[in-house]
Amino acid sequence: MQENETLYENITVTESAEAEVTLRGTIPLAAIEAAKERTLARLARSLELPGFRKGHVPPALAEKHLGALAVLEETAGDILSRAYPAMLRDRHLDALGR
Repeated sequence: MQENETLYENITVTESAEAEVTLRGTIPLAAIEAAKERTLARLARSLELPGFRKGHVPPALAEKHLGALAVLEETAGDILSRAYPAMLRDRHLDALGR
């Protein structure tokens, strides 16, 4: 992650009577694209396909082999694992769970 990368924007915090807090916001497309590149690189490193040495599968071929939905799910997990702690820190919130 780059130091100046914006992980989220337009965050709203809604508190309920049961001490629950809901965070809503958006993740910029640039952050999603960067996360997708990192995710594809990570997934391609462990992928073995005929004609390629392990770890040398091109990202586009890795995405085609794994499927766009699987890559999207992994990317979402990657970006949320980075953005969620930043949101909590920036809003001065202590969380017991996701």
